[in-house]
Amino acid sequence: MNFTIERSANHWGMVTKDGYAYHREFERCCVDVNLETKTSSIVWKLVAKKNIPSKEES
Repeated sequence: MNFTIERSANHWGMVTKDGYAYHREFERCCVDVNLETKTSSIVWKLVAKKNIPSKEES
C-alpha cells in the first residue's frame, strides 16, 4: 500500500508512506524513516552557490 499524506503546506508538505516507511523531500534534503526496521536516512542535496565578487573585483 502506497499513498500520500497531505497536511498544511507549512507543516508537513508531501509525505509518502509505504507501510511503516515514510519519505519526505525538502528543499535541501530527502528524509526516509522506517519505523518497522528502526532505520532512517538523510540525503543532502547539493546547493549551487551564488557567485559573489571578492573585494578586489568590485
